[in-house]
Amino acid sequence: PAYSMIGRGISTGFGTDVFSVLQQMDKLDEARASGWLNLRDAWAEVMQVSLAHRETARGNARGKQFSRAEAEAIAEGAWLRWEPRREQAERWKMRASETQQRCAERR
Repeated sequence: PAYSMIGRGISTGFGTDVFSVLQQMDKLDEARASGWLNLRDAWAEVMQVSLAHRETARGNARGKQFSRAEAEAIAEGAWLRWEPRREQAERWKMRASETQQRCAERR
């Protein structure tokens, strides 16, 4: 999940081809490990892919294919909406680190 970056998980498309879905998941996991810009690009690519689905599929199971501009706008919007929380989390991490350091110095 990309909770620390955008406050939510990123899902792949729905499809009957499990191999393609697993490839998308691997791509997102690798990109997440190398930072937001790579994750954003990988997520935008995943949103542009149309996977094979059943003819009788309905709703979300039919999937939605976005244009590059739409996909990038969705990813950027998620990043911007979570910005205040990211800042808050960073401040919390810094305070926790300082507290641990003070405790270690007392010993």
